[in-house]
Amino acid sequence: MMFAASRMFGLFLVVIAIGVVVALWAQCGSNGCSFIPQQKIVATPTSTPVAEFGTNEIHVAGIMQGDSIQSPVIITGEAIPDWYIGGSFTVRLLDSAGHGLAYAQAKPSDPTPVNGFIPFTVSFAFFPNTPTGTVLFEKNLGSGLPDFPTTVALPVSFPNYTQATATPEPVISPTPTPTPSATPVSTGTLKGTMTIGPICPVQQSGKTCASSVKMFADRPITVSKTDQAMAPITIIPGPTGEFSQELAPGQYYVSMVPQIMGSITGVPTTIKITAGKTTTMNISVDTGIRTPENTDTASSDGF
Repeated sequence: MMFAASRMFGLFLVVIAIGVVVALWAQCGSNGCSFIPQQKIVATPTSTPVAEFGTNEIHVAGIMQGDSIQSPVIITGEAIPDWYIGGSFTVRLLDSAGHGLAYAQAKPSDPTPVNGFIPFTVSFAFFPNTPTGTVLFEKNLGSGLPDFPTTVALPVSFPNYTQATATPEPVISPTPTPTPSATPVSTGTLKGTMTIGPICPVQQSGKTCASSVKMFADRPITVSKTDQAMAPITIIPGPTGEFSQELAPGQYYVSMVPQIMGSITGVPTTIKITAGKTTTMNISVDTGIRTPENTDTASSDGF
C-alpha cells in the first residue's frame, strides 16, 4: 500500500516537471530564455532653476552673483518695509579692496507693498579700478542681530576694467592749432583744458590713478549760439583734457551733461568769440570720489 502511494507521488512530481518545461518552451520558444536580474530604479535628480539674487528681506532683479555691470548702472528690486526706515536705504559699490566707488539712496518706486515687499530703484555712475567689486545694500537702523543682517553683499564684475599695463599708453601730442582759414580775421578760437579727479578713492600713485582717454571722451562739451542761429557743436577733449575749436564771432553758450555724482566747475557759462583772437576757459570735473583731502563729510568707507 505504501509502495503504491510512493509511486503515485513520484508520478505526480514528474507530471509537474513536464508541465513547467512545456510552459517555458511556449513562453521562450526554441531559443531558450535569458534571465535579466531586476535593476534598482534610481530617481534622476532634477535641476533647480536659479532664482534672482536676494534674501528673505530683499530681492535684486536681473543681477546674479558674479554678473557684470557697467556705468551708469540701474538696479531694481524689492525689499520689506523695514528697509525703508527714513524713506530709503543706502546702496554702495566697492572695489575688490573694499574702497568705495559710488553710492546712492534706494527709494521705493511704489509705496504699496505686494506680498510684503515694496519695489525700489537706484542708479549711479562709477569708474572701476579693479576687475571685480561688491554691491552693498545697507538696511537703515537695522537690528544688528546675526539672524537679521543689516547689510547684503552682491559680488559683481566690471567688464570695462582694463589693467594699465595691458594697454599701451596713448601717444600724447598737443592739439594742433586750427588751420587758418582764407580770411583769418573772420573767425576766433575757443581753447581750454578739462581736468578730472579724484580718480582713486584713496591716496595712491601710479598709472591706475591717472586720467584715461575714455574719461575725457565720455565728457563732451556742447557749444551753441545764444541766439540759436546755428546748430550746437560738440567738442571732444583730447587725451589729456585739452580742447580747441574755431568759431565765428559772437556770443556762445558752453555746457556739459550733468554728472550723477560729483560736480562740474566752469560750465555752464556764456563766452564771447572775437575774430582773430583766442578765448580761453578751464573746466574742472569732480568725480565725487572721496580722498583723505576731502573727507570732512565722508563716511568710513570714503564717502
